[in-house]
Amino acid sequence: MVLDVILYILVFSLIIAGIVGCFLPVLPGPPLSLAGYLLLLLTPSEGGVTWWTITILTILTAFTVIADIVVPALGVKVFGGTKWGNWGCILGSIVGLFFAPWGIILGPFIGAFLLEYVTSRKFQASLLSATGSFVGFVVGAGLKVVVSLVILLFAIIALFF
Repeated sequence: MVLDVILYILVFSLIIAGIVGCFLPVLPGPPLSLAGYLLLLLTPSEGGVTWWTITILTILTAFTVIADIVVPALGVKVFGGTKWGNWGCILGSIVGLFFAPWGIILGPFIGAFLLEYVTSRKFQASLLSATGSFVGFVVGAGLKVVVSLVILLFAIIALFF
């Protein structure tokens, strides 16, 4: 009984940490939430957890991990950036991972700006391209929040319904 309560607390702590992680780049948001959901398999409520929901939530979580890199690059494109801005954004995203938390936010912006500026020598266009990467980052963060909240919803349904 006590172990069950501890597991439930851990489940919801991980899910809430995942939601917070959508805003703090140091924490991997949806993967933490998914880990909390998977812990439900160890509780008496595991009957509410199905392989279909695990599969769907895992796919959604993987989508957000990929979107963290792809969506800022799409933002560059939407804001008129060139392929160089896209490459700068992607490279900045990867390099930024090593300088968390600020590198995760600033890496795509700086990468898009630098490669765009080096290749075009147009400050305004480079800044607009970099702004697109930041807008893409914000959209990606929004996607992560939605997925983490969906995981929370499925956990609540598994426990109480």
